[in-house]
Amino acid sequence: QFSYAVGASGMILKEKPAMLIQVGYFIAEIPAVAESGARVGALQIGGTLSSMDLIAMFCDYIFIGEEIFAAAAAITRDPLTIATIAGQDWIRLLVLGMMVIGVILMAAGSHLILDLLWM
Repeated sequence: QFSYAVGASGMILKEKPAMLIQVGYFIAEIPAVAESGARVGALQIGGTLSSMDLIAMFCDYIFIGEEIFAAAAAITRDPLTIATIAGQDWIRLLVLGMMVIGVILMAAGSHLILDLLWM
C-alpha cells in the first residue's frame, strides 16, 4: 500500500497533472498521494467506501457512497448499470412511500400496522 503511494506521489510530482481522480479502495495512502496533488496544484476528485474522512480532507470534490457507481454509469453509459441504479432508486422511493403511509396511519390512530406486525 505505501509502496504504491510513494510511487504515485513521485509520478505526480514529476508529471504535474492538472487533475487527479482517486476512486477505489484506499486506506492510509490517501494523505501521501493527495498531498503530492496539492503541491502541484491539481484539482482532486475522490471517492472511496473505506476512509471518507481522508478523502474529504484532501480532495476538492468527493463522491459519497453510491455516487461512485452512479458516476461510473453516467460516464460509461452502460444500460445494465444505469438500469440497476434506476431500479435501486425506485425501490427506495417505494419503501419511503410505505414508511410515510405507515406514519400517517399510526398518527391517525390506526392499529393496522401493529396488528400486521404481531400476527
